[in-house]
Amino acid sequence: MRGDLPLRVRLPLLVAGTMLPLILFAAGVAYLDHRHERDAAFERVLETVRGMRGVLDAEMQGITLSLQVLAGSQALQRDDLDGFRRNVDAFLARFPERSAVSLADRNGRHVFNSNVPAGEPLPPRADREAIEHVFNTGLPYYSNLFIGAVSQQRIIALSVPVIRNGETVYELSFNPPFDMFQRIIERLQPSPDWTIAFFDREGVNFARIPNPRTTVGEHASPTLYSQLFRAREAKLSTVSLEGVPLLSAYSHSPMSGWIVAGGIAAATVNAPLWRNLAITAGIGAVLGIVLGTLFALIVSRPLADSGFVFTIPIVALIVVFIVAAIAGVVAAIQPARRAAKVDVLRAVTTE
Repeated sequence: MRGDLPLRVRLPLLVAGTMLPLILFAAGVAYLDHRHERDAAFERVLETVRGMRGVLDAEMQGITLSLQVLAGSQALQRDDLDGFRRNVDAFLARFPERSAVSLADRNGRHVFNSNVPAGEPLPPRADREAIEHVFNTGLPYYSNLFIGAVSQQRIIALSVPVIRNGETVYELSFNPPFDMFQRIIERLQPSPDWTIAFFDREGVNFARIPNPRTTVGEHASPTLYSQLFRAREAKLSTVSLEGVPLLSAYSHSPMSGWIVAGGIAAATVNAPLWRNLAITAGIGAVLGIVLGTLFALIVSRPLADSGFVFTIPIVALIVVFIVAAIAGVVAAIQPARRAAKVDVLRAVTTE
């Protein structure tokens, strides 16, 4: 019939019809495997962030206990500030970077600051919230980032009460050096494709990797900040301040209220998907060509007596191979993008 397709056209169509279902099936399997790997990656990120929070809490707990020992020193109990300064110097010897210990009364009057020589006037304490908390509760306090009254620089502070005869008489404060927090992050960073930050209770970071010098004092990126206070812990997709898509997690410290957040570059997790899709499409195309050619050979044998000669259209098969491989990858683009953008916000509440 005039409308019948010639054999040279039927053969590529037969090959394509053989290849595409195989490629699409394999691409679907690769996509489902990627979803599983992505969920597992989110879980690993959350576990890593929890571990970092534990290290931070342990470090702060150690400093808090040392401050409480300092608050109970005999010199301070006698209001011997010269003797107390010697105790403070011994305490600060653990921290080679510039930091300070200060003492304030309930009205916020600065009684002592280790960075100011004895007898020199002192400005009122800047962080009145810490003073109110310590005097009202008798418990340690962990500040947000603020500008120090003496240093006039951003600091973060730990405060404990100085108790005498069962009553709080002073607030004793210490601002740890930022380099201490930075070293914790650098020591715990799993690999260079991770972004990690410590935030105060308002979502302002005081230690971060990468680019700590330009980001300390900045809020979390908009995609993280909008979710940062909705749960004690969560896993979610974010974009870093540098514009890098991340698989992220965060965890609030029950002790300080500070927040540890971390994320791995999404490209690190997504790259295997594209590699697997390309390999799958290539293998599917090769198998399809082989099977399609065998089928064509079988079909064409009965026609040999009628003068038909079986030939392999090399150019047509190459075109079909390329088209089939591209089709296999394109068919998985939309599901892959959905997997890359899926919001895996699974809040995990802690007591």
